[in-house]
Amino acid sequence: TMPSNTPASTHSSVRLPNREKKMIVVIGAESSGNRLIFKTLKSAGSYVDDENKIADWWDDTSKIECDVDRITYRSLPHFGVGNGRRFVDPIAFGAAAVQTGYDVRFVITTRDRTIVERSKTGFHCLGDAALARTEVDAARKIIAGLVENFGTRCFLWSYETFMFLREDYLNALYRWLNIETREHPELVDGNEKYLAGKNSRET
Repeated sequence: TMPSNTPASTHSSVRLPNREKKMIVVIGAESSGNRLIFKTLKSAGSYVDDENKIADWWDDTSKIECDVDRITYRSLPHFGVGNGRRFVDPIAFGAAAVQTGYDVRFVITTRDRTIVERSKTGFHCLGDAALARTEVDAARKIIAGLVENFGTRCFLWSYETFMFLREDYLNALYRWLNIETREHPELVDGNEKYLAGKNSRET
């Protein structure tokens, strides 16, 4: 089911003083690198990842309660492989979380579209390239609506920029989320396997 665009008015880590509780939502098209940055932020910050509770909140936003700093991630679509996947509605989720008192921040993951489609075709879409393209189009529309509705609450996170700038780029995200940490993961560029064999003169 496609979501509606409802408008929305170890490690030593130290959270800077604030304020409201934070809800960090990492979201992007399947195969865009959202699990990588989700795991990085979860490790670096003092955020609760209670998937059972938050999954219930994604299904019924009226159940959201502002209790502790939380982090969640969703792919577009979410839930694995084949027909069991579905698109969530991040706009409705974010609006409901804001209403309960959360300082909601969206980390929106992006990656080269051709690589995303090739990855999805080979795994999530079970070889169906046309389905992969259709789902990427749907994800793009949802993300565009999310940026339109939430504006400065969104950080557009690029997989390619992360591979290029590495810790400097990650530090910018940490600052935006008010996280102080020295946590930087080891990185392997997952794009290389998709680019192998390409003519070096291609751009």
